[in-house]
Amino acid sequence: MRAKHGIVEDRSKTANVLGITPDEIDAAWDYWESVGVIRRDYMPDDSYRVVFLSQISRFYGNKKSRSSGSESEEQDSRLVNLDLKHLYDTYESASGRSIPSSDARKIADTIGTFGVSPEVYAYAIKYSSDNGHNDVRYINKVAINWHKEGCNTEADVKALLDKDAKRRYLYGRIFKEIGFNRQWNSPGTAR
Repeated sequence: MRAKHGIVEDRSKTANVLGITPDEIDAAWDYWESVGVIRRDYMPDDSYRVVFLSQISRFYGNKKSRSSGSESEEQDSRLVNLDLKHLYDTYESASGRSIPSSDARKIADTIGTFGVSPEVYAYAIKYSSDNGHNDVRYINKVAINWHKEGCNTEADVKALLDKDAKRRYLYGRIFKEIGFNRQWNSPGTAR
């Protein structure tokens, strides 16, 4: 409630109410600040005001770029934010449920850390969903593998999948010719 009204944090009062030391209060605020949930605005007398950060902007991006960089950097930032929002919407429509914040972070990390293009990731969502897999960890592995194979567009992915399908078809024909039918017997019919 204090943060909502911009009241300066009084560590000793809070510590007394909670029955802990002021150092433990500081350690807790340090933790929440490190994970990006709060920001502390310090006053000249070493007190601070706790500001809770919007988690919506954390996952869907800021509407305004904070950097005073060039116009192209701002435009790139906006495009990434729009791409993430599009990916979140794509995931929600494919899975039929709203995206949990942990999954949203995983998607953003995959795009940012591994450099997977949003177009490839969107196709990974569609491909995985069509094959009955809606888990973000599975989708991430698919997208990262495609990226490692050099796919940067949906057309690249489709070409890779086509090449793989042809290879599997040829392997199947070869195995069939040498006598491996690859038909499974149920446990009761084994001889």
